Amino acid sequence: MKKFGVCTILSMSVFCALLLLAPLNAFGDSVTLTSIDYGPMSGSAPGWGNVYPYDFTVSGTTGTVPLMCLSYESDIDQYEYWTATITPVAGNALYEESAYIFSQMGTYGAVDVQWANWELNDQGDSLLENTIAGLSTGDRANISSLQTDAKAWVLANPNSPLYPQYVIYTPNGDGYLPDGKDEGVPQTLIGLAPAPEPDSFILLGSGLLGLAAIFYGRKRKGLKGV
Repeated sequence: MKKFGVCTILSMSVFCALLLLAPLNAFGDSVTLTSIDYGPMSGSAPGWGNVYPYDFTVSGTTGTVPLMCLSYESDIDQYEYWTATITPVAGNALYEESAYIFSQMGTYGAVDVQWANWELNDQGDSLLENTIAGLSTGDRANISSLQTDAKAWVLANPNSPLYPQYVIYTPNGDGYLPDGKDEGVPQTLIGLAPAPEPDSFILLGSGLLGLAAIFYGRKRKGLKGV
């Protein structure tokens, strides 16, 4: 019974350590983003743009990650890459509102959510405002509702569990194409918080369990000596 209790405690300790390290170790990290593809064009008139999802590869993760761009006039070319810093949404009212709007994708759809976040983050941009004026009456009403609801919701929920689910990718500098051509300032992006690669979890878990086993073995040896 005593042995079972110690093993259980060790296992729980490893599990808790993984939970603690998983989401938090991303904050402040610098990653390389590479644009793989982006969502459909939301219209055909001049000034219209591609909407969510913008698919990226992110260093330190496997597969592609769907992200939403927050700056309307910063273009993204396919295979463009740049470095970005991952920062939490919590604590920044503008990004908290962006996260709330993002979370409404299932209700409003990608087009209205994307344009609502563009207008929220690029307030006063004349090209953006002129383009939004070309949207349908229903779309414009949805965009306005999303922004109004986001502001009210953030004020009413200062410590919402929604915020840790999202992170911001802030560019550290210029973007580049595979040929090394400078593409200027890339996009600020929002998306779900990244999860470390499974291999990282396995290595971390194995290491912690190994240390726990060594500690437990030495403790037993010491008890036998007594």
